[in-house]
Amino acid sequence: MGENAAVTYNGSSWSSPVDIDPNTLISVSCASSSFCAATDFMGNAVTYTVSAKADQTISVTTHGPASAVSGTSFTVAATAPGGAVVYSSSGVCSNVGAMFTMTSGTGTCTVKYDQPGNAGYNAAPQVVESVKAAVPRFTLTIAKSGTGNGTVTSNAGGISCGATCAVAFDSGTSVTLTATPDGNSTFAGWSGACSGSGSCTVTIDAAKTVTATFSLVAQKKVFCIVPNVKRKPLATAKRRIVAAHCRTGRVRNAKSTTVRKGRVISQRPRAGEKLVRGSKVNLVVSRGQR
Repeated sequence: MGENAAVTYNGSSWSSPVDIDPNTLISVSCASSSFCAATDFMGNAVTYTVSAKADQTISVTTHGPASAVSGTSFTVAATAPGGAVVYSSSGVCSNVGAMFTMTSGTGTCTVKYDQPGNAGYNAAPQVVESVKAAVPRFTLTIAKSGTGNGTVTSNAGGISCGATCAVAFDSGTSVTLTATPDGNSTFAGWSGACSGSGSCTVTIDAAKTVTATFSLVAQKKVFCIVPNVKRKPLATAKRRIVAAHCRTGRVRNAKSTTVRKGRVISQRPRAGEKLVRGSKVNLVVSRGQR
């Protein structure tokens, strides 16, 4: 006598929705994955339809990054034949569904993928990924203002700039800045993330800008005050003209009965005039009575 009935075998025992005790089977032979011939304890041949669970694997379609900064989030994705994938986490991260958030700047976040199976599939082997935690980095920008010139240097990060420059630092880094004016300038002070006029220490916990102001030193204006070089020897006259921040212009010789040969008879401009620095002083020099 034979019957057809749906039976499920999980690898160690049988189950059946009909009024047959499948655990009384004493021998089973299967021609395929769907049909098996069995003999019960009375020797009756019974044919059963077998529903065997299939194995499955999880396919990750969007992986977590190799590293992620503390406080940032990333999203993963995966599929499996048995249905929706369940996401979980451990280590330095937390998750809500497929979105994971880093909770520290050091350590490792473990991303876990699971599919528990269903009537047709066994539970899938767990897939695990690791994401390394990273410290956030922020940019410190150094700007220069004012009429003067100078250089800003740092004790960390290699800052050395006379114009605008920017350097990235790990969060929590302390950077000490020093401003050095050029020879014709003075350092007027800091603004932005620094204040005062001495060395400045900045703690990097966000993007910051520091401005160094340099002022040009007022230069004393020098004039040519024309000296009196009348009746002076030509060589002496030239030295005095240079010392007065003027320069010797045209030198002309002329006959004189009152001024000795080689000495200055007259000058233009006249002595005492205030001229632009480097102005020319023209001279007439005696060649004697002949």
